[in-house]
Amino acid sequence: MVGAERNYSPIEKLCLALIFALKKLRHYMLTHQIQLIATVDPIRYVLSQPLLAGRLGKWALLMMEFDITYVPQKAVKGQALAEFLAAHPVPDDSPLITELPDEDVFTIETEPSWELCFDGASRTENDRDGTPRKRAGAGLVFKTPQGGVIYHSFSLLKEECSNNEAEYEALIFGLLLALSMEVRSIRVYGDSQLIVQQINDIYEVLKQELVPYYSAARRLMEMFGHIEVMHVPRSRNAPADALAKLAAALVLPQGGPTQVNVEERWLLPAVLELLPNEYEVDTVMAAAAKEDDWRVPFLNYFRHGSLPDNSVERRQLQRRLPSYVYKSGVSYRRSYGQENMVRAYNKLVK
Repeated sequence: MVGAERNYSPIEKLCLALIFALKKLRHYMLTHQIQLIATVDPIRYVLSQPLLAGRLGKWALLMMEFDITYVPQKAVKGQALAEFLAAHPVPDDSPLITELPDEDVFTIETEPSWELCFDGASRTENDRDGTPRKRAGAGLVFKTPQGGVIYHSFSLLKEECSNNEAEYEALIFGLLLALSMEVRSIRVYGDSQLIVQQINDIYEVLKQELVPYYSAARRLMEMFGHIEVMHVPRSRNAPADALAKLAAALVLPQGGPTQVNVEERWLLPAVLELLPNEYEVDTVMAAAAKEDDWRVPFLNYFRHGSLPDNSVERRQLQRRLPSYVYKSGVSYRRSYGQENMVRAYNKLVK
């Protein structure tokens, strides 16, 4: 394009290119049907208008002597593929190949992720001589992809360890243990929003004493193939929190490890078997007492200090309480002289 042609509108430039092609190939196009393939439809829209003036009108008049059919570009792509398949049909006796070349290149293997819950605790306790001293601990709970659970608890030896420092220590311990177990993908959960947001570079580390912890944790995180650090409520981090508090309370002077066994037991049945018969009789009779037994409100008051919810029954009980006494696990009714008492537990007395 030269001169004033550079100032044409975009649609006029497209029509001008079409006119140049028709003039150069006029002796070919007059004898054949022309399929005009364009990425846009404005050429067909503009040139098909009934009234055109200026350059567009003159060009439309020149193109009327040609047999032009407008074809969208998308239809041409689909038609080309269909024509290629029609020209190269697959023989009926050709074997079906299900293995595609370079299929492994597009395969993505997802490695199962571990889970790590961490927590740190710092507390102040007095020594035997009354000197206050800070003690800190770290608790870790690993969950394997197979559903296993691994517990770790550490007592921190640093003096004057703050709670935030204990949280960072727990996180660093957890990352080191995960790397030692060759964990490549892990999701980390903590209940300290400050530590989690700092590790995710959402909060800035303002305290200088936390900067070394932050730098060490970030370097360890770069060694994993995939790692996520997320904040959870304290209720979801209860096991790690309990381990951290336990480690802070059980600081060993020699610095060596100790083993703490946590088991599920219910000792009451075993204890009842060891008690003398008189305690066993009282227990059995108390369990066998019916709700409508008149003695139950008295026993509840003597043993637990509780009164009936009903106001009428509460007033009646308060009026009759001075006539009874509770001694050695047995309820007695006072006599008139208060020298002899009638046992009101094994026998109904009204």
